[in-house]
Amino acid sequence: MNRLAFKSSDVEKTERVLANSGPMEHGAFFLLRRARTSSGYRYVASNPYFPVREEWDIQAEHQLVPSARLVSTQVSRANVAGAGLLFIHSHPDPRHPTAFSPTDDAALYSLAPFFDDVLNGPFAAAVAGPRGWVARVWIDGGFEEIEHLTAAGRGLRFLQPLRATATSEMDSRQEPALGDIHHRLGACDVTLVGAGGIGSPLAETLFRMGPKSLTVLDSGFFDTTSNVRRTFNARLEQVVEPYPPKAQIAVDACREIGLPNKALAVTADVRFAATLPRLLDTDIIICATDSHSSRAALTAVAYAFHIPLIDGGVRVGRGPRGLEGLAAEVRFHGPGIPCAWCTGTLDAAKVREENLPPEQRVELEREGYVVGSAEVEPSVGALTVLAAGLLACGMLGSLDDDADRLLVGYVVDGLMGDARSGHAERRQGCICSVYEGKAGNAPLGLR
Repeated sequence: MNRLAFKSSDVEKTERVLANSGPMEHGAFFLLRRARTSSGYRYVASNPYFPVREEWDIQAEHQLVPSARLVSTQVSRANVAGAGLLFIHSHPDPRHPTAFSPTDDAALYSLAPFFDDVLNGPFAAAVAGPRGWVARVWIDGGFEEIEHLTAAGRGLRFLQPLRATATSEMDSRQEPALGDIHHRLGACDVTLVGAGGIGSPLAETLFRMGPKSLTVLDSGFFDTTSNVRRTFNARLEQVVEPYPPKAQIAVDACREIGLPNKALAVTADVRFAATLPRLLDTDIIICATDSHSSRAALTAVAYAFHIPLIDGGVRVGRGPRGLEGLAAEVRFHGPGIPCAWCTGTLDAAKVREENLPPEQRVELEREGYVVGSAEVEPSVGALTVLAAGLLACGMLGSLDDDADRLLVGYVVDGLMGDARSGHAERRQGCICSVYEGKAGNAPLGLR
């Protein structure tokens, strides 16, 4: 499958510019980068350029032709950036279908070989109409359809026209509650990273809600009895060698439900480059891990490749009087909004410690340079279930038309019954701005 991902604010600006030119066609050029996924390619569009009237040779109601100078300027811009180009133009007439016209076909098939020769990256084209967007990419002498077009920010928006989701008695309570979100969920590929205390109940919750597919990714194995207290669908008798993968336990339970949506287990570490194609073949990433290094890796990937990232965590508060708090936190990250570094969620020292080779970490701990890096955080099943529910609700909110109005982070205390929201500004020079839209050109720091 080919995917094309935008930043939400870029899409909003593009649609305003194109709409303001109606009934005349108008267009824009985006820088375009790509990376291989587990099923095809992910194309990342960024840095739009909107030509003025004088830069078009023809700008009419049913025709748009860029000048040779405009094309040359955009090719130079792309090559300097180490990218390709996406050319998008409007079909403002609501009577026209969301598709490339015969005129578009003729023009693009004459232009594409030229772009293929002069660009140091891919060439793609898109049409934006009143009912959605369509896109295609030039590969090996012909155009291939780009099936999935998304815009990421605080939430996720599908740009391609969505097919109506078949409903049944099974949906009789969820569909009235969610409305259009129910159908968007049916088109959504979700990746859940972490299948432990938070991830195991969350996997089943997500799967029952009906995404198109759910990939559960975890590098761990069910190798300690403490997992039994917190991990759904796990049994004490499973804590024997060879230990079963945590991701497989979660996915096996999902498949036993009998729903038609897909579930896939991947036993891999998100900090390794070999795992990247799996992460890129998704619409939303949900992080339910308990390490700083895995969160740092997912943060870099989310901003570089325009993927919404929903992150969750828990903390047990204990003091002289005993239990003082059971806090579950949810944070939303994605293009245009603060990342986990901006919010202070990530600790650079802990990221470095966790990324050390095991033998080196043990040696440094012995010498006193690494303190507490191997400590296990206290947790309890009731709290991790609370966090799983909040993350599932957060994903639904991300698919809402007005996702931008929602909070970008909040903490709910299951013991004290209070809630509070977090606030952060994007830090100048942070990876959320430096990496944004750079795809594989960003130094992701994966092993």
